[in-house]
Amino acid sequence: MLASLSFATAARAGWDAQIRAVDAQFRQAMIKGDAAALDRIFADDAKIIHGNHGGIQSKRELIAWFRTYHIDSYDRTPILSKVDGNMAVQISVTRKIAGGKQTDTTTTEVFVRRSGRWQILVLQNTDHLAGR
Repeated sequence: MLASLSFATAARAGWDAQIRAVDAQFRQAMIKGDAAALDRIFADDAKIIHGNHGGIQSKRELIAWFRTYHIDSYDRTPILSKVDGNMAVQISVTRKIAGGKQTDTTTTEVFVRRSGRWQILVLQNTDHLAGR
């Protein structure tokens, strides 16, 4: 029984590292406007919820958006990461700079593991409002 617990703990630690790697790839793909990488990173049924206006995009809409939207930098500080089977949640504080404008958000990402690889299923940003 101890061996199976150790294996499960090691698997979760490995999955956490994989999730962080997928998130790092996502941030780089956004900065580069890399549509092929975004296509691999997001699940086909993904939804993206924007913090500044509450709009919801599909994977295809997000990829199309990055043809004209450019991000200069996109940094995250993870504050919570939980893996449970084939689902994982990561909550982070995010700082994005686009067009010279800085936006700070709390970001929630839901990952799903399908066919042995992790993808983003839901990404939701909540903007930090000044003075609140």
